[in-house]
Amino acid sequence: MLHRTSAQLPEITMDDFFIAGQKVAPGRYRLVGSQRDVCLDREDTLPASLDGKVAVYVRRPATWADLKGGGRGERSSS
Repeated sequence: MLHRTSAQLPEITMDDFFIAGQKVAPGRYRLVGSQRDVCLDREDTLPASLDGKVAVYVRRPATWADLKGGGRGERSSS
């Protein structure tokens, strides 16, 4: 059985979640419960899900593609 310690898992707080319409810093955000990523090049608002549900996002760390300049999510602000 695999035992995980707090050193392996970061603590998640409500400050780690963002909702659609909220202005956020540049970066990559994942829609909770889906594979949809949104990449923002500058401070902008997160998009709605358009399915009648509240869209909740979590910030994701940069990928190698992001660092190389090729990683783009569904939407990028320009």
